[in-house]
Amino acid sequence: AKYDSSGDGVLQEEEMKLLFEKLGLKKKEISELFEAADANKDGVVQVHEFISWLLKNSPQVSYVQTKKGVDVTITNTTKHGKQFTLSFKKCKNVTFPEGNPATFVLSPGEQITKTVCLIEEVGTAWRWNSSWASRGCYIAAEDDPNAFKDANFPCDGSSIGSSTSQWSVGKPDTWVRARLLGDPETACLFDQIRPQDILQGNVGDCWLMSALSALAEYPQRIKYLFPNTRQLTEDGKYEVRLYSLEKGDWEEIVVDEFIPCNIKGAAPTPTFSKPLSEEIWVQLIEKACAKFCGSYGALSGGNAGWAFQALTGEVHLLSYQKIEEGLWRRRRMDPKEQLKRGPRKPTNVYWRWKNK
Repeated sequence: AKYDSSGDGVLQEEEMKLLFEKLGLKKKEISELFEAADANKDGVVQVHEFISWLLKNSPQVSYVQTKKGVDVTITNTTKHGKQFTLSFKKCKNVTFPEGNPATFVLSPGEQITKTVCLIEEVGTAWRWNSSWASRGCYIAAEDDPNAFKDANFPCDGSSIGSSTSQWSVGKPDTWVRARLLGDPETACLFDQIRPQDILQGNVGDCWLMSALSALAEYPQRIKYLFPNTRQLTEDGKYEVRLYSLEKGDWEEIVVDEFIPCNIKGAAPTPTFSKPLSEEIWVQLIEKACAKFCGSYGALSGGNAGWAFQALTGEVHLLSYQKIEEGLWRRRRMDPKEQLKRGPRKPTNVYWRWKNK
C-alpha cells in the first residue's frame, strides 16, 4: 500500500520500480520481475498477482511422513544460492541422518529430497517437530577448464597491491569471470559504449574512470584499444592496447576475464569498476591499466592526463586553469620529466605552467 501511490489497489510499472529500487535491484531486473508478476499481461500488477508470484518464487520446503521416518524436499526457486537449515526439537524415538540441525546448500533452481528423520524402534510411538530457515549463500561457478588465467597477473593479493595514495583499496573476497557477473546470455564486450555506464569502485581511480567516460563519447576510440576482437572470446583472453611512454609506442597488455569481487546478498559484486550494463570493456581496460602499473593499488590517486596519454597515445597534453574573469593560464605535460620520475606510475605526471 505504501508504494501504491494512486491508491487503486494495483502496482503500475513505475510504482513497482520504486519498490524494487529500494531493494537495490537493477532496472533490467525490475522489468523482468514486473513482466513475470503480471500474470494476465494487462500492464499492472494486482495485489493477489504479486502475492501469488512471490509465493511461487520463494524457496520451498515440504515434508512427507513415511513408515520409516520423514523425507524433506527442498526447492530453491531463487536466482541465488541458498543455504537451508532444518532444526528439530521435541522429537521422540527418531534419529537424524543429516544431523540436527541439518544444513543444505542449493544452487539456483536446484531441488533435493533427503531423509531427515528415521524411526529408532519400529512399532513404538514417535514424533517430530521442525522449523526451517534459509539465507543467501554465494556458490561459485565451476571454473571453465578452458578459461584463460593470466599467470603474470594472478588472482591473488599480489595483483591487488596496496594504495599509493591516501585512498584505500578494496579487499576482494573472490575473483569471478566478468561475463558471469550479470546475465551470461546477454554479456558482451561492447554494447552501446556510453559515458553514463561507467562507475568507479573501491579504488581511487576516478581519474581513469573520468577519462574513459570522456573517451566513450567516441566509441571507435574505445574499440581501438582492443586490437584483436570486438566480442567476448571463448577462452576469456584479451589484448588491451595502452601507450607506453618509455617505449614510445603502443603496448598490448594481455589480460584474463577474472575480476576481483565482494560477496553481497549471496551474489558477487565487482570490487573496483562497476559498469551499469552487461558490457565488460570497462573492467578489462581497468585491469590492463592495473597490470601495466603493477597492481590495482597503483591506480589510486593518479592523474587524468596520464590516463589520456595511455588511452590515446598523445604525448603532449595541454590544460587550462582560470585565474580570474578573462584570464587563464596554460600548462602542458612534460614527458621528459615524466620519464625521469617513472612513466608507469599514474601519480608521476609533471605539468609545466605558462603565463599564456
